[in-house]
Amino acid sequence: MELNVFDNLRRIIYRESGIVLTDDKGSLVQSRIQGRLIELKINDVGQYLKLILDDRNGAELTKLIDAISTNTTYFYREPRHFDLLREHLGAIRRAGQNDVKIWCAAASTGEEPYTLCFEALELLDPISNSLRILGTDISTRALETAVQGIYPPETVKPVPDVLRLKYMEPVSTPDGEFWRVRTRIRSYLLFKRFNLTRFPYALQGSIDVIFLRNVMIYFDVATRQNIITEMSRLLKPGGLLFIGVTESLLGITHHLSKVDTSVFKKGRN
Repeated sequence: MELNVFDNLRRIIYRESGIVLTDDKGSLVQSRIQGRLIELKINDVGQYLKLILDDRNGAELTKLIDAISTNTTYFYREPRHFDLLREHLGAIRRAGQNDVKIWCAAASTGEEPYTLCFEALELLDPISNSLRILGTDISTRALETAVQGIYPPETVKPVPDVLRLKYMEPVSTPDGEFWRVRTRIRSYLLFKRFNLTRFPYALQGSIDVIFLRNVMIYFDVATRQNIITEMSRLLKPGGLLFIGVTESLLGITHHLSKVDTSVFKKGRN
């Protein structure tokens, strides 16, 4: 890939998603968009760049961001986080709070928000409690999988047997035997495309729990600062923010207190 073509593509990707691509990522971009080149019968990346620049409705731009986005996730990733989530939800239940809102800000293909839902339903009484979970991601392709809630057997292995049988059901597909999140469980979740680098966020506050895991590593410091400022604004006093265990808030100005590794709490007024 020619350097000027790569520079133009990475500027577009940064502008549209906030993802920072360093000088050595040219081959990564080439491999990620190769499928689009084949499908569009384009041999030259420069031609693809022109297609992006001439894209009037944003359809191909969306596919570019889908191709570049990393969607690595799985059920019950970082079990310690879910121990702390259970403690927090238990405290909410004991306090008699009836309206619980959770935001999974990097929902990917859905494994994380569904894990959050399983745990919340185990701790809260769905009859007397109103549970709402928002799952957002910039990748439309990933969100399509999340909405369907259908996963192969190897993907659902981390889900405890009792919860898998309670909240999921076996389903036969042309590709074999899969597990699908039950319809009534999916009704607690809303999946939406969302760009974390568009500020301020058009969301209502008083969110009890925000999972923002393994996504800030793709942003520069200024973008991370703005993201944490928005997350802090939306969190309910006493609410928890979870970030990835390899991430930190070093260099970020905030008023959150550290609860555990990569877990932060908003103070009460």
